[in-house]
Amino acid sequence: MTFPPGGPAPTPAKPAAATQELDKLLHMAAAGLSVLVLVAGFFAFAPSVSSYAAGLGWIPALYLLAGGLSAQVLLPKPVKPGILPGLVAVAVTLPLLFTVFTAGATAWGAYVLLILGVLTAVAAVGGYLVEAGLVSPPAPKPYQPPQQPGQWSPQTGGFPQPQPGQQPGGPFAGFGQPTQAVPQPGQQGQPGQPTQVVQPGQFGAPQQQAPAPQPTQFMSHPGQFSAPMPPSTPGTPPGGQPGQQPGQQPGQQPGQQPGTPPSGFTTPPQG
Repeated sequence: MTFPPGGPAPTPAKPAAATQELDKLLHMAAAGLSVLVLVAGFFAFAPSVSSYAAGLGWIPALYLLAGGLSAQVLLPKPVKPGILPGLVAVAVTLPLLFTVFTAGATAWGAYVLLILGVLTAVAAVGGYLVEAGLVSPPAPKPYQPPQQPGQWSPQTGGFPQPQPGQQPGGPFAGFGQPTQAVPQPGQQGQPGQPTQVVQPGQFGAPQQQAPAPQPTQFMSHPGQFSAPMPPSTPGTPPGGQPGQQPGQQPGQQPGQQPGTPPSGFTTPPQG
């Protein structure tokens, strides 16, 4: 199975490590319970009589032996206890069970001893079953980061659907939605410019401003007009006209004689 580039690959599980941890925990539980069985032997097995006084001291001793065999997993070089702790615990649990339910009079200490003995046997047998691979623990689920809408999911093989009320993500998310211009802090809106609103399904185009009209320049002579002034360049006086030559009157074109009107105009008759 191939995964697309950029997609997170599932983390492989490690069942062997989980199995070793589980059987170790079960054997440690059997060792701890065997110590509790040894202490419970001092409780009243019969009225005013403990297990040791009633001649049943071999029961806590065998449970302690099963717990000691299970405690081999705590050594610096762990040793697999195998099936022996479970066999010893089951072998002593059956006689204890028959003794408690067939005796004429038993006290509360007998039931405490029986419960702890059964738990010890279950832990020892369970540790062996997991160690031998007959019972496998549930495989841990690989860690999967939360998926964003529009991303490929390696587990399902598809794209997750967006939740109700959530906008789908993608490269074109946000287009086609009505937008409203919001002035920036410290910026004043210019009068006379309406706010442009983009309708759904349309893309806003940059707004072009019309060039400002150039003022018309009036010449000093009657009836003479000049074209709009082009932008001034370095070295050119304002108005776009070249510098005035020495001896030239203001408003006189180069090469024009003083007192001569421009072409196309006649001198008005003098009265």
